[in-house]
Amino acid sequence: MYSFEEDRILRWLQSENVNEVLLQVPDGIKPYIGRLVNFLVENDISVFVSGSHTWGGCDIAFNEAISIGIRHIVHIGHHGPVRVANFRGIKVLFIPGYYEIDTEKVSVLLIDFLRGKYNSIGLFTTIQHYRDFKKIVNDLEKQKIRVYTGKSPDPFLPRGVIIGCDPRASDYLEKDVDVIVVIAGGIFHALSIGLWRSEKKVFSLDPYILKIKDVTPNIRKILSLRLHNIINAIDKEKFIIVI
Repeated sequence: MYSFEEDRILRWLQSENVNEVLLQVPDGIKPYIGRLVNFLVENDISVFVSGSHTWGGCDIAFNEAISIGIRHIVHIGHHGPVRVANFRGIKVLFIPGYYEIDTEKVSVLLIDFLRGKYNSIGLFTTIQHYRDFKKIVNDLEKQKIRVYTGKSPDPFLPRGVIIGCDPRASDYLEKDVDVIVVIAGGIFHALSIGLWRSEKKVFSLDPYILKIKDVTPNIRKILSLRLHNIINAIDKEKFIIVI
């Protein structure tokens, strides 16, 4: 279950003396926000939900808020802000959307995966699972597995946390490691590190379905496609950039 910190959101809106808000939520979390919407409505808050995608704490629905006259956004599911220079008069509250995973099952899965193959691990996660991260690290260390992590230069990112456009935490590992594992839904964040640190073996551990996947074939495919496009572009004289 996701934690949307309903009381914190309500206190923030009340402290701002407003009774309307725009909720911005990633597509994967949108089906779960009904409880939050009902809570806010019951407390006399008019709630608007952005229907657009959002890819991170850099992707804030300023235009949507301005178009409907809203000056307060609650952005759920990402840390933030990320490289936002101008908030255009809009106030934004970032709610991580922590998800309660079964840390025991995740730890057992990871320990079984590492045992006999890897002696040290670089471990990272996303903001949704940050609250459980230390518990998993402790479980591994109790099994004599050497666990290392790092911190991005981004002052808003906690230690061990990466985002899709910022895998730099992997540059600050305390020690060289045998393998890197990213605890996150899907393979997107593991690919981010894999493309950044292509010399390392990188795996994703999906805590929702309890599966570990080697993303190396995916990384090779992406790098091959990039090389193919570069080769095709060598003799071209004109380019069109679509934004």
